[in-house]
Amino acid sequence: MKTKIALAGLLTMALLLTSSVLARGHGRGRGRPDDAGPANRVTGGIESDAARGTAVTSFNAHEARANRPAKGMYHWQLVDSEGELLREIKVDVKYVKVEDKTAWFAGVCTYDSDDDRSRLDDWLFVKAYDGGTPARRGDKIWWQWLDADDDPEEKVEYGDDLDDDYEKVITAGNLVVHYYD
Repeated sequence: MKTKIALAGLLTMALLLTSSVLARGHGRGRGRPDDAGPANRVTGGIESDAARGTAVTSFNAHEARANRPAKGMYHWQLVDSEGELLREIKVDVKYVKVEDKTAWFAGVCTYDSDDDRSRLDDWLFVKAYDGGTPARRGDKIWWQWLDADDDPEEKVEYGDDLDDDYEKVITAGNLVVHYYD
């Protein structure tokens, strides 16, 4: 009798396990949740010339995916020819869009070391183009501080272009647009 109960229990567990696997799917690509896998994103560490020295910029911006919100950071430092830090700005990325080799993102400034000309709570809009490696051979980046009446989410969603006045000439480093769709 105990053997029959144990055998029935094992058969029941095997059926439950089999039905679970069949319902979920197995193998490549089947049964994966919509939010599985990496989000489209842009990452980079670049340098560009600035009026008072060199702008050193690092960033990562990840597109929203399923129930995961867009996220990232933008970190800008102005250093003089001696390597002394003149100004630092940090931005918390809130909106991101990636298409093929181009990415747009916007975020709000959470830190500015310059109290006199502070951008604290201002929105920054960035467009990045991945033209290959190294960056100085084809990558492009533009950024603009937005006016109070600009909608940063809309600028990202519609992939707004920026005038050439906002392009920063990359002198070192690289940026990479990761597009998986």
